[in-house]
Amino acid sequence: MESSQKVVDEFCNIPRDIIFRILKDFPVKNLLTLRCVSKLWCSIIDDPLFVQIHHIQSHTRPEAINLLLRYEKQNSCLYSLHPEGGLASYILTLLDKEISTPFQSINGLVCIENSIYNPSTREFKTLPRLRVNVPCDVTTTKVTTPVDVSTKFFLGLDPSTSKYKVLALCRLFSNASEHAQVQFKILTLGTNLWREIDTSELRLDIPQLYMAYAKGYCIADVIYITSKGDSKDVIIAFEVGSEKFRIIRLPDGANTETCFVIQVNEHLALIDGRISAIWILEDYEKQLWSRQSLVVPRYCPSCDVVHCFIPVGTIHTGEILFRCATSELFYYNLETKALRRAWVRSYFGYDTLSNLCITKHVESLYRLKEM
Repeated sequence: MESSQKVVDEFCNIPRDIIFRILKDFPVKNLLTLRCVSKLWCSIIDDPLFVQIHHIQSHTRPEAINLLLRYEKQNSCLYSLHPEGGLASYILTLLDKEISTPFQSINGLVCIENSIYNPSTREFKTLPRLRVNVPCDVTTTKVTTPVDVSTKFFLGLDPSTSKYKVLALCRLFSNASEHAQVQFKILTLGTNLWREIDTSELRLDIPQLYMAYAKGYCIADVIYITSKGDSKDVIIAFEVGSEKFRIIRLPDGANTETCFVIQVNEHLALIDGRISAIWILEDYEKQLWSRQSLVVPRYCPSCDVVHCFIPVGTIHTGEILFRCATSELFYYNLETKALRRAWVRSYFGYDTLSNLCITKHVESLYRLKEM
């Protein structure tokens, strides 16, 4: 016992900057344990600067990069999977009901319905209660008129401040009115204040957004919102830092009703429904799109289905990740046009991947308990 304490004391005498440089290469799981070594080590590991540098360093460590799988059948669970496939390991159970909101890991955090999760630390936090303004033209000036409110939450990151923000899309509808109202609210994590965002510059019939199909994708410092309906020819872009909206016009031949929306490296991309072409937004400011042809088989012998490949995103190699109707994942190289397969084995055995949502994930030390 005395020898163990002596070792701890000797480690505590190491200069802070040396400890900092050593610890930044450790996995999150180990760092959570090492917080108990001493107050000094705990203060280093909890330091926001260390958390930021550790996350940047994690992008260079293959073992820190994996896929998050959300399984939606009897309940909604999170699993972790190595990008090359193999055995998916259980992380935690989210909710005992089906979840239909978009699923994306943003700098190590995941927003699902009205909760934020850190799969690496297994922490979660419920967002503050959201209050909406009920306009007179929705309630027909009668306060007692029932108003249905549908809300979706999208997580984003402001790189200039390293602050996470949650964008809420609220749609208000009353049986007493033929028209719906849409409101956008913004919350900076660490605060309890929802702020309303002005949408007057959009000049778009936002109330026609189909909430059931609305999805958000955060790429760099922009949250892209897509939906079916009257807005199918555009994508709404919300800049997390400036908190301003922009309209992104889709390229010829593409629309959000039939295209899959994914991220390719640090760019927004659209893949047509036949998986034959991909459009990549190369220049956000100038709204310049490039187009490439895809060479993906129409038929998958593994599941004996035609047109079964569904694009779900990209991994750190830049390859596009596809899932099919069986428990298999495929990676497509945009440069070589090569398609390779990765097996997925897990608690759900050889079950269908149609109940799985997948996102690339890089572990993070961000502590939700201290928000």
